[in-house]
Amino acid sequence: MDAQRNDAKQERGQNATDLKLIQQTLQNYCQPGDSACMKKLAGDGSAQYAGINDTKKTLDEYQAEPVGNAAGAVKKTCGDFQASLPAGDPANNPDVYTAMCKEMTR
Repeated sequence: MDAQRNDAKQERGQNATDLKLIQQTLQNYCQPGDSACMKKLAGDGSAQYAGINDTKKTLDEYQAEPVGNAAGAVKKTCGDFQASLPAGDPANNPDVYTAMCKEMTR
């Protein structure tokens, strides 16, 4: 019985030591609302903001083709469209195809 009591006392002492270590460790982490600590831990976010700004700039400067000139799209369509149609498709008629391309290039 005395051995069990001694074991319990030792265990209780170890638990108290462990608890103190845990409390000290937790003090090293940021407390809620501590923005300076969070900034130190995670950084100020400048890299993320730079990436967001680069993306915004890219999206703002993006212009879908064609810009002010439909020739590129018409050439691609007239060059590839008919070849993409199935052989039995009524739209795969050279007369219809030529008329469509003429309309698009006006």
